[in-house]
Amino acid sequence: MRQLAAEVAHDIPARPPRAKNILIDLSAGNTWEAAQREWKYTGEYLDDGVVEFPERCELCNEANLKHVYRIRNVINGGEAWVGGDCIKRFLILDGAETIEDSRRMFEHQVRRARLADYLLNIGTRLICNEDPDLSLAEIRSFRNRLRTYLEIDHLDQKTLDPAIWDSILRVTTGVGWRGLSKGDVARIRDAIFAPAKIVGKANIMRNQPVESANVIRGKTRVATSFSRSIRTDAEKNRGVVLPP
Repeated sequence: MRQLAAEVAHDIPARPPRAKNILIDLSAGNTWEAAQREWKYTGEYLDDGVVEFPERCELCNEANLKHVYRIRNVINGGEAWVGGDCIKRFLILDGAETIEDSRRMFEHQVRRARLADYLLNIGTRLICNEDPDLSLAEIRSFRNRLRTYLEIDHLDQKTLDPAIWDSILRVTTGVGWRGLSKGDVARIRDAIFAPAKIVGKANIMRNQPVESANVIRGKTRVATSFSRSIRTDAEKNRGVVLPP
């Protein structure tokens, strides 16, 4: 009774017995106070409707959730998909001092995780499609959200730190600059610093006449022959077997 009164006084809802027992079972510590401090949010989330979405929160067994978040134990490596309310009500995430700090940390991490997914989606469209079908307003929004993710006020191509540029490429493409072609890097750069170029190129692509199937097949044969000839020359001159 005294413990319940203390929780109410600190605006912390009473923990359901199931959540308490399961969290202790999943943790290295054998007390509630120790167990609730052993976890961190991984940055992963699932929205209702995807195939992998669990039927219930793995902590409190609550059903009909809209979103779930993966947490990981920093001591034993155990993981669980749980609802956001359970994270905010019961856990003091690794690195936080109080449950209020933990709530703010979690909400900030969720915003960044969703922002990162948005940036990756737009970045993938930019490098995988000659015509990404993005308006100038969408590309400018992409640039503004990128600044928010990086937590910087201004992006200047002339003074951009190489480490920040690498971070930009990683969050927008999933790989660093070493894993991208020059063309891929150029498209991301144009989207950030010269968005009108992306829209202009897309309009040109849309207005080009559609080529016949025979012309496309001919171009494909030429490109394939050229690629094979480069591969053969490289193998002869360098003794290197190139990947297929």
